[in-house]
Amino acid sequence: MRLWWRFLPLLKPYRGRLLVTFLATLVRPLLNAAKIYLLKLIVDNLAQSPTSQLALIICGAYLLIALVKGGANFVDQYYGAFVGGRMVIDLRQRLYDRFLRLSLRYHGEHRVGESISRLMSDVGAIEDLLVSGLTDGLSQALTVLIFAGMLFSLDPRLALISLLILPFLFASLVVYAQKSRVASREVRTRLAELTSTAEEGFSTIALVKTFMRMEHEETRLRERGMQHWKARQRVATLRGIFVPVSDVVATVGTVIVVYFGAQALATGTLTIGGLVIFLGYLGQLYTPLLGLSRLGNTMQGGFAAAERVAETLDLPESEDEPRAATCPWSVLLPEQAASVPALVFDHVTFAYKAEQPVLRDFSLTVPAGAIVALVGASGAGKSTAVALLQRLYDPDNGRILFFGHDLCEFDTETLRQRLAVVPQEVSLLMGTVRDNIVYGRLDATEEIITRAAQQAGVGEMKLPEGLDTHIGARGTRLSGGQRQRIAIARALVREAPLLILDEATSALDALAEERLRTTLEVLRKRHTILLIAHRLSTVRTADMIAVVDGGRVVEFGNHVSLLARNGAYAALVQAQLSVDVMQQTPMVSPRLPSPSLFS
Repeated sequence: MRLWWRFLPLLKPYRGRLLVTFLATLVRPLLNAAKIYLLKLIVDNLAQSPTSQLALIICGAYLLIALVKGGANFVDQYYGAFVGGRMVIDLRQRLYDRFLRLSLRYHGEHRVGESISRLMSDVGAIEDLLVSGLTDGLSQALTVLIFAGMLFSLDPRLALISLLILPFLFASLVVYAQKSRVASREVRTRLAELTSTAEEGFSTIALVKTFMRMEHEETRLRERGMQHWKARQRVATLRGIFVPVSDVVATVGTVIVVYFGAQALATGTLTIGGLVIFLGYLGQLYTPLLGLSRLGNTMQGGFAAAERVAETLDLPESEDEPRAATCPWSVLLPEQAASVPALVFDHVTFAYKAEQPVLRDFSLTVPAGAIVALVGASGAGKSTAVALLQRLYDPDNGRILFFGHDLCEFDTETLRQRLAVVPQEVSLLMGTVRDNIVYGRLDATEEIITRAAQQAGVGEMKLPEGLDTHIGARGTRLSGGQRQRIAIARALVREAPLLILDEATSALDALAEERLRTTLEVLRKRHTILLIAHRLSTVRTADMIAVVDGGRVVEFGNHVSLLARNGAYAALVQAQLSVDVMQQTPMVSPRLPSPSLFS
């Protein structure tokens, strides 16, 4: 019940409509009671002294009850769907917001399909828990009270006898609820695994086709589907045992009432009409009791879903420091920016996993208005430094200064508005080229969009409809170089003080790369630029180059000075030159023996 009370406030904005729904559900048992009472009139009055006037009254009453009950059913269905649907939207939005604000560490450890399952399936189950649990549960509980009162008003002795089955009914419900909740949670877990497997297959469809792994993926999905089916079968088995048991218990109660009712008829203490109406009310009493039992099955599935959603909502966000947002952004005014470095990594240490540091005492100073490059072997820690700069993670030790102030002095939203990043792995959305550029800044004017597109070389792409050309899902209709150009334009449209290019030229041809270097020289007048690259041709014109090795900056200087040292940077240059020479040297096929030798 703790979970039920936790999510119940989601219904507060719709309490008026919920009250209407509840009143509509309450009308139905009252109308059912009236219909049963009409049976008594038929048996005790109409059968003994039939009159056309009484028959018309009874027929009219039946018709009126049917009309009112139909209207109540419509109100119940309409407002119940309205409240449930709006509650789902609110909770799904709240959960999605939490997912978006969780750290990358969380998303790196959990499958996308699991998150989707919680967002879609689990939230839908909570709707059943809250709306059905509240309206149906209260309605059925009041129905039990109403008909129990009517039974006692007709014959207290028979009423007490009819209630003897309740302890057995509730005992079976408690046992069933305990086992069903565990089984329902297993169903939710297996559904998340099934969703994750399907999502992985779709998101890596090119890889699947390249390596001809269609049958392998089909087998994986079938295995997950079988696991989900087995979990559902366990729930169905429990339900298959509980439902007939509860029906048998209710039938036993009815049989006992019929037995003692027959004795009452024999002694004349009860009329035939009285017994008919008593059995009718008893049926209306047992029906909601069994309904409450079956509702328990739905609610157990809802509780299992609520546990999973609550787990996510209780996870901590990538929180700002207590002093966040205390530093005014006036520090970024042009007349002040030149007086302090744009960026300082001050003895930073960071590890994704404990005791496996990626950055070790990492120190680097980037002057305002400069173009500084980070180079080094794969896994040296370059991209990790960029992630820390965006506060996707926070350092374990040390600090990062942005224009003289600790990053933690700014809330993450404001900080990231001052950064423009072209990531190593380009992500594009379904839509047009313009949609993907504007994603970097939703309020960008047409002038800003056009300028960013030109600076990134998007205008040179052969686009049938210009910036309004659709690029397909994840930009599948574009080449790697075209995707990178759009990503660069998306960063430039932000007009942020710090521009970060993380392997942003790896898919560009030599001409496009040279044009980008020219663009960077223009941009440096208003931006500080941080380059990360494996292709050293991209960084040779940078003001300063930092060589990263083993999570540390081991060399720092410009291209000429670093070559003169004949150290780590010179070794990287020499290694890349050797690779370039090998790639440019034509392959010479070995000379085959003359065909005559095989004759």
